[in-house]
Amino acid sequence: MRGVRLTTVVIAMLFCLVPAQMLAGTLLVNQVTPYLGYGYGLGYWTGMTGGLNTAFGAGNVTVSASPLTNLGYMLGFDRLWITARQPFGQSLSATEIANLAAFIATGRRVVLTGENSAWTAWNNSILSAVGGSYLGPDTSATLTPSVAHPVTAGITALNTAADGIATGGTSLFSQNVVTLWGANVISLLSVNVIDDTNGAGPGNTLFKSNLANWLAGGGGAGIPEPTTWLLVGAGLTLLGTIRRRARR
Repeated sequence: MRGVRLTTVVIAMLFCLVPAQMLAGTLLVNQVTPYLGYGYGLGYWTGMTGGLNTAFGAGNVTVSASPLTNLGYMLGFDRLWITARQPFGQSLSATEIANLAAFIATGRRVVLTGENSAWTAWNNSILSAVGGSYLGPDTSATLTPSVAHPVTAGITALNTAADGIATGGTSLFSQNVVTLWGANVISLLSVNVIDDTNGAGPGNTLFKSNLANWLAGGGGAGIPEPTTWLLVGAGLTLLGTIRRRARR
C-alpha cells in the first residue's frame, strides 16, 4: 500500500510539472514604421494577425513602435516579431542589431520580416544578426517545401509576389524566401506571402497559421521543451525505484 501511495504522489507531481500546453506566453511585435497596411493589426494582414492572436492570445501580444534599443525591455518577452520598416533604405541601427543578436542568443524564437530589392538595406540589417545577407533577385514563383518542418507542414504550394531571397541559413521552400537560421529564427523576405490578397490561397493561409504556431512554440497540442522531458524521465526513474523497493 505504501508503494501505491508513493506512486500516486509522484504521478500527481508530474501532472503539476508538465503543462498541457507548451506555448510561449508573450509576444513583442516591433513595428516602427510599417509599409502601408502590412503589419500586425493593419488592413492587409488581418489573417496573419488572427493567426498570431490565436497562437498567443490577443492579450499576450504587445506592439511597440520604438526601436530595439532597450534590451532589458525586449527580454521581458518570450518571443519577438520584427515587421519590415519604411521608407525604403531604412535599416536597423548597430545597437538594434546587437540587441537582436543578444535576444536570439537566449534561444527565444524570432520572426524577421523583410521584402524585395527595394528593402536591400533593411534586409541586410536584419539578416546580419543571424550571419546572413540579402541576395536577390526578386521572385514571384510558386514555391514548394524543401524541408520537413512545422512551418512547411501540409503545404504543397506557397505563392510569392516580387519577394526577396536570402543567402545563408536553411531554405524552407524551393527558393530562399523563408529561411530557418539555427533552431529559433525564421526570416520571411515578403510582406505579401502573408497578406490577405496574394496570401489568400490555401498554402499561404496554412503558412500563416504554421508560422504563428511555430513562433509561439508549438502547435495546438503543444511541443514539450527539453526540460519537460527531463522532468518526465526523472519521474519515471523515481517510479521504477519505488516499485523495486516495494517488492523487497
